[in-house]
Amino acid sequence: MISSVKALGIYSAPLVVSSDLSDLVMKLSQGVRFSGTVYKDADGDLEPSESELGTYTNICVTDPDGYVFKYKSESTARFSIVFPKGEYATISLSDQGYSSWSQSLLYGDDILDTMFIALADEVPVSGALTSDGVGLSGVTISFIPDNSGLETVEVVSGAYGQYCAVLVPSSYTVSVDQELENTPDSWYQHESSLVVAPSGSQVTLDIDATLRVHVQGTVLGAAQDIALEFSGPEDASLDMVSLTYSVFLMPGTYSVYATGRTGDVQYAAMESIIISSTDAEHDIQLERAYMLSGQISVDGVATTKAVTVTALSAEGISAMNVSTKLGQYALSLPKGTYALSFLLEDVEHVDDTSMYVEHWSERIVTIGSDDLVLDSALETRLDNVTVSGTVVDEDGNPITATVELMPNSKYGMYASFSTSSSGTFSAQVQPGAYTVYVTRSVDRRVSMSYLSVPRNVGSSTDVQLSVGEYLEGRLTVAGVSSVEEVIVVTEDCKLSYVPYDDGHFQFILPSGNYTLSSSAVRTEGGTAVTYGRTDSIGLGDDSVYIDLALTRDTVRSVEAYWDSNRTVTVAPGASVSYVLQIENTGNIADTYTVSYSGKDFEASFSPSSVVVDFGSNGNATYVVAEITVGETAVAGNNTVSVSVKSDTQSSSRATVNLVVCVSPARSVAVESLNVSSPISSNVTTTDFLLNNTGNMEDDFTVTISNMDALNASGWSARIVDPVDGAAVTNVTLAAFETKELTVEYTATRMVPDPKAEAVVLAYSSLDSVANGYGVVPVMLSDLVIGPGSLDIVRDDITYEYDVSRLYVDIGLVVTLVFLVAMFFILRKRKGLGGGGKK
Repeated sequence: MISSVKALGIYSAPLVVSSDLSDLVMKLSQGVRFSGTVYKDADGDLEPSESELGTYTNICVTDPDGYVFKYKSESTARFSIVFPKGEYATISLSDQGYSSWSQSLLYGDDILDTMFIALADEVPVSGALTSDGVGLSGVTISFIPDNSGLETVEVVSGAYGQYCAVLVPSSYTVSVDQELENTPDSWYQHESSLVVAPSGSQVTLDIDATLRVHVQGTVLGAAQDIALEFSGPEDASLDMVSLTYSVFLMPGTYSVYATGRTGDVQYAAMESIIISSTDAEHDIQLERAYMLSGQISVDGVATTKAVTVTALSAEGISAMNVSTKLGQYALSLPKGTYALSFLLEDVEHVDDTSMYVEHWSERIVTIGSDDLVLDSALETRLDNVTVSGTVVDEDGNPITATVELMPNSKYGMYASFSTSSSGTFSAQVQPGAYTVYVTRSVDRRVSMSYLSVPRNVGSSTDVQLSVGEYLEGRLTVAGVSSVEEVIVVTEDCKLSYVPYDDGHFQFILPSGNYTLSSSAVRTEGGTAVTYGRTDSIGLGDDSVYIDLALTRDTVRSVEAYWDSNRTVTVAPGASVSYVLQIENTGNIADTYTVSYSGKDFEASFSPSSVVVDFGSNGNATYVVAEITVGETAVAGNNTVSVSVKSDTQSSSRATVNLVVCVSPARSVAVESLNVSSPISSNVTTTDFLLNNTGNMEDDFTVTISNMDALNASGWSARIVDPVDGAAVTNVTLAAFETKELTVEYTATRMVPDPKAEAVVLAYSSLDSVANGYGVVPVMLSDLVIGPGSLDIVRDDITYEYDVSRLYVDIGLVVTLVFLVAMFFILRKRKGLGGGGKK
């Protein structure tokens, strides 16, 4: 049964089927269409953008009875929805992160090509605010939106630093900047970026605030260009516009380097200060200073990169500056003795490898009562870092082993060393990405792992060994033992091995899946030929032997040439010979077939098939192409495309475009079609073709040359266009083009000569020597019947008689007989007959 069905405006109704139902009646109300594009706002700006197109969005429409109907937008975010006219409907989304948005609709007419923006659900962001691992309560956390249309959200952390904020999806700056209540000049500070994406689920964000001290003071002793540099737990630089300064710094011991001037006189100070919540005010007293400057060079040439210059005082306080990119430096220093150092971190590229290096120099300098100029020539050394660790067996016991570090990329340098008796190791290596290969040949224990070694940081790794198996074999190239590098790869690890002279190689590897590969280059016929092979190998509890015979990378390719300066002009029907050069640009001898498949020329080749070697063995040969100009070749330069194709590999082919200049030839032909239109009155027509049989465009004059003879035969004639009937005297035709024309005959007497013929003359208006003519006859009916009877005596001829005329004749005869009979009947009744009495 159907229940809850309204009399009008039916949009939906529940339907319960308990048995067969065949007389179901549905009544539909008038609807309206709502279509357009859906956008899903992702940043809270309520502005549609291409990145916010709601492709395949799940759209829900709820009718007044609470029934939900689902739609899905297209890949272009287009949608189309129909709902009852004049009734409220609610549109919403069921996509994750947008389930809270809805909008009521009431339309009386169609709304087409519109758009709506669905707002994203607010996202709860929660976590803990800590400092040095301790939860902070009562601290304000600000979420400052990058979108100015949104408001800043502030929350206060609770017990153990827990907090929760509800944010509109967008991008924010998370900020903490609050002074401690009971500790003046101490602040909790934090600043980071946060992007909240529509998700429909909670986001966890733990915030680690930094405790800083508000440091203040006055710089005394100079009046201009005062600058401060703090070096310690964190670094800070200040360019001051007054004598006082203010900066937030983490507690700790700092080296302070201050500079300034009064007029042309330099002043500086180098101090060590302790910053804490109880020691936050520090005045800096500058003293007379002098300028230390000079030029920095590397290998006798001024450096092209900035160099860090550091002056360390006897008290252990450092002053640092950076040179210009041309190597010029300057430091303002008070009187005293300093350890001066120069450092430029760089990368040097050698062949396919790159090395981290330092250009450096150190020296002792004493600043007295004058400025000092000191140039520095830097030396170069490897910028190595330390890699350390411990090697253990399966049970975690330290064990001795050999450690090899093999570079995985162009950065890094091979290193090999042994562990100590306690299994530890420490070595200076180049920064880079490495495969750490650790082996013990005495018991086949092995490990292979990936290690990244950052610059200026170094790495530490512990290695656990396990019993491995041998992956071994013999490398051959073209059947001969070879010593090319054999490479084994698994995940991020890569090992290489150079075989013995007999091609034998051997790896000890842990169980796993590996890719084994090698490549080689051989010179054959003066050409470099590549060999290679890659195999996938699973190594289990048994050793694996493989015959690594490299496969030749055979390349088949061909080029063909000819001397375009040898282009020849040839008359139609004549021949010309060209010489083609065929070059085998592959690395193997090949057989090539030379052919032409065009239609305007005929081509033969001697020889048509050639065998060509490669490289220095003689990789070129010559073929003679004889080209004959065909009847359809147009005047001027024509391209004859000749194909040179490998008999072994069809994709190896070359095309050489020969150029044949065909000399101009003008000619014309007239051909009667012997086709006539039905005769109308005294006019009949006969069609003919005007053919430009020349090989270039031409303009032709067409005329009837025997007009007097036609007039004497009872006809006048003219040449007309069969389409519009207009008279034609000139026709322009492209090479080999044909145009259909008509001779229109008009009879000038009752019985003109049915065998008359018009002689149509056509000639080139540019060269009258090119001319032609044709006879176009009058086309009359094939059979003329005069007065009298027609008897048909042949079985292959049929005719039809006009039956309507027969019926008319019979009707007239019957009528005549009837009238004659009535005449005699009437006459007899009146006594006019011949049998009356006298």
